[in-house]
Amino acid sequence: MKLLYLLALPFSAFTVAGAVPAPAPVAETDTGVSPYIPAAQITSLSERSTQIYCGLLASSVNCRTCASTSCAVVATLHDDFAYWFTCYTTGTVVEGNPNWDYYSGSACYVSAHYTDTSCTTSTLPRC
Repeated sequence: MKLLYLLALPFSAFTVAGAVPAPAPVAETDTGVSPYIPAAQITSLSERSTQIYCGLLASSVNCRTCASTSCAVVATLHDDFAYWFTCYTTGTVVEGNPNWDYYSGSACYVSAHYTDTSCTTSTLPRC
């Protein structure tokens, strides 16, 4: 009988008066993964959601506000790192390549002429 009585008690009977409620769950936004990984540590195509790690084919590459060589440079990326690219679009043709890959880390575009074969129209969605 005591067990039945215990089960019949309201949940509030088990809480401490004045206790602080548990915080609401927070959506995961930070995975703790740096957007920069030394290229030497990349052994295969790494995919996370619609983001692809890609290396660079030049020692430094301009990352621009839009997919054109006439757009402002907002960052310079270096070949000793791989970067998360999220999608591609078309723009100014660079060395025969019209595609530009979007780097979300700096919200800018890099000509696909300068990204390795991990970033292609087959591996990245269109922006």
